[in-house]
Amino acid sequence: MIAAFPKGAHAQQARKLHRIAILWHAGNAEEEGPYLEAVRLGFIDHGYVEGRTITFEHRFPNEEPERFRSMAAELAALQPDVFLTAGGPASIAAKNATATIPAVFIVVPDPLGSNLVDSLARPGANVTGLANFAVQLSAKRLEFLKEAVPRLSRVALLINPNVKITSRYVEESEPAAAKLGVALQRIEARSIQLGRLAGLEMYGTCSSREASTVSDLGGTPLDYRPLDFVEEIRRLTGEGVDAVFDSLGGTHIWRSRKALRPGGTVVAYGLTASLREGRLASGRSGRRRRFRAIAIFGLYIAGGWLLPGRRRVVPYSIQWLKRLRPALFRQDLIALFDLLQQQKIKPLVARRFPIAEARQAHELLGRVGVTGKIVLVRTA
Repeated sequence: MIAAFPKGAHAQQARKLHRIAILWHAGNAEEEGPYLEAVRLGFIDHGYVEGRTITFEHRFPNEEPERFRSMAAELAALQPDVFLTAGGPASIAAKNATATIPAVFIVVPDPLGSNLVDSLARPGANVTGLANFAVQLSAKRLEFLKEAVPRLSRVALLINPNVKITSRYVEESEPAAAKLGVALQRIEARSIQLGRLAGLEMYGTCSSREASTVSDLGGTPLDYRPLDFVEEIRRLTGEGVDAVFDSLGGTHIWRSRKALRPGGTVVAYGLTASLREGRLASGRSGRRRRFRAIAIFGLYIAGGWLLPGRRRVVPYSIQWLKRLRPALFRQDLIALFDLLQQQKIKPLVARRFPIAEARQAHELLGRVGVTGKIVLVRTA
């Protein structure tokens, strides 16, 4: 049997390349470094080699909103076979740029809340991908817990109220807990309460409106608006404090270090100073800024060891503690729950409303400042 092909037809088929459009969020390939290489190696593992079976079209918007939109439109005009996006802004820009090209997102905290997908089970339209927080799995976790412990009646939800996405976890967990007949108890541990239990002299920076709350918790309030807290600490203590727990981060860490006495320690555990309404105050977000923050933080740690005075800076991360020191993390968590059960610490709740009065609760938040949490209570 002899088969005849038009001359050059096989060569044309061999030269056909699938085009992959990738919209990143940093400013160049170097900043995306390990992630870009991971994508390339991932395709190789599945038999796709750049230049032979696929070609990449990379765009780097440098975390600028307008560049996300323009580059997404530019890539969509190339009619790629697949659109790959990294992060929320890139993914939303890609979805707005095309309704037909398959789009796959990665590193998106809440795809349902950001309207990228219709649901986790059925994303819908042309978009699918990987969520790195999986908020919508909160209810499923409670279901699994109830199956494992049928007599389960109460679950403690340990949260960080300074993290914006925390509210999404609570919103997903509360109705699921009610459906399962489980009482959900949110825990917001306050460092001043813990310090008081340990017999420490505690100081807390706050606004004048919050001063009485700090006093009631056993701390000395320091109004950060008219006062320089470093100078005030020096005035009150003479040579400084033994430890500062800094949730602001950034350059504020070095100011906190100035409030230490020789041999003291700054425990840095947050980035509140870098955020505005849940985003970086610069208006940008993403890995490049995080790399810079980590580099600066590294300099602060090194400076604490190299400069005279032995004033150290150390990081604290619940995520890393849980991953690297799980036994220690479990020990800390059990100790915290024991203190809560013994009512030695308690969350700061400003006011409770029946869920039917949610509008009044929202109006209260908009009308005046509130110290503590406003809680909506499910009624029978």
